Amino acid sequence: MSAMNGQSGVCEGAFAMKALENGLAATLARTTQQIQHADCFDQEQRAEIYAILQALRTDTEAHCIVAEFLTERLGRETGNA
Repeated sequence: MSAMNGQSGVCEGAFAMKALENGLAATLARTTQQIQHADCFDQEQRAEIYAILQALRTDTEAHCIVAEFLTERLGRETGNA
């Protein structure tokens, strides 16, 4: 019974991680759009911010792929249990 509870907790955690990563990806996309319209940055500052945001978006996309894989796999395993 405890193994089932442990797997259930992992599954819940994976789904929570997936939701968090998707929310972060959406926030980073909105932030990138807002930076385009901000008048307080010069070109060098804007380029630095874009580089940082792009790195964060790339990491977040990779995390989303991992979270999707985990939730699909855990969903299949839970369904087969």
